Amino acid sequence: MEALYISFEGTNGAGKSTQAKILVKRLCDRGIPAEYVKNPNGTAFSKAVMDVIIARSPCKLAEIFVFAACFCQTIH
Repeated sequence: MEALYISFEGTNGAGKSTQAKILVKRLCDRGIPAEYVKNPNGTAFSKAVMDVIIARSPCKLAEIFVFAACFCQTIH
């Protein structure tokens, strides 16, 4: 089976994490391997980098590159 990355988008408090966790549980209950990852702060490295860059953001382009790097680091 080919790997898929499913993303839940929405505003704060909309229930994205809740729905994602429900989906992961249902997939796992059916024998389909699934993992919940909160992105871009899915790892300690990503969270630390995002905290520093967002606090001292030199420009929006830097934020975009850091977000992309954290995303790549999360899924690899």
